[in-house]
Amino acid sequence: MGWKYFFQTGQWDRVHPAAMVIFGWAVLLSVLFRKGFCGWFCPVGTVSEWFWRIGRRLFESNIILLRWIDMPLRTLKYVLLGFFIWVISTMGSDQISAFMNGPYYFLSDVKMLFFFTRMSLTAAGVLLDYGGAFYSREELLVPVSMPLRGV
Repeated sequence: MGWKYFFQTGQWDRVHPAAMVIFGWAVLLSVLFRKGFCGWFCPVGTVSEWFWRIGRRLFESNIILLRWIDMPLRTLKYVLLGFFIWVISTMGSDQISAFMNGPYYFLSDVKMLFFFTRMSLTAAGVLLDYGGAFYSREELLVPVSMPLRGV
């Protein structure tokens, strides 16, 4: 959203400028190195890789999900990606500006910090299981990384 606003208005995001820089580097790494973002830059990808390796060492192989379970889960990331692309592409610069100057946007970094520092057991369990300790290491629900990986 920040980059779209920048290209439409020429104005840099004043609230979260680092997010634009990080996203710009992620796109550049992904274009140059394909899976560079997920494997080297994204902490979720790194932790996922660690848990995949731990699971492989503990159980000597990872469980491969049945195709009828695996395909809907993989499809879900495309649905999420499509939704976010649709929402952002239909927003005008005035709507983006209103969102970027709203209270939620100002506190979004704090909310993310609280998610990780005050994590519930449910969230921790989902993130640990998402790491792939018990199934194959394919990323099922990382829609933001798909366009960056050339998917």
